[in-house]
Amino acid sequence: MRNFIILLFIFSPFITQGIEFYSGSKKFSVQSISGQLSKRYKTDFTIATVVVVSTFKTDLYDQQWNFLSKLDAEKWQLIYVSSLVHNNNESGYKTTSDVAIKLLKSNEFSVLIYSPSGDVLVDSDIPITADNIKNLLQKYHPNHNIS
Repeated sequence: MRNFIILLFIFSPFITQGIEFYSGSKKFSVQSISGQLSKRYKTDFTIATVVVVSTFKTDLYDQQWNFLSKLDAEKWQLIYVSSLVHNNNESGYKTTSDVAIKLLKSNEFSVLIYSPSGDVLVDSDIPITADNIKNLLQKYHPNHNIS
């Protein structure tokens, strides 16, 4: 049993630990963002998190943000997080450089979509279109079933 627990930790660290991100001095995690914002705004949220990860601001990074700009984040209950290894001067939600390095693995770009409970739904090394994000949310989270 002990070996199983160790292997589970190695192969799924984000499911057991989640990832943290910041907005100003406020700290959030993919696992608790729904509860944190629900408490703050006194309404129920079921928020999925899209994390755009890159070494620098690249064409792929910019393309992903362009796709995200076509989505109504409030309607779809999405939070967008920038995760850059270098020069992460973005406003809004962002991770530390250390988190970006861990998320990238050996890639230079990645986009991850986390469920409201913090499970990884997608880990892609190419940008994901707005329509594909909508389809994913409708498939895996019926409460995101918005037309």
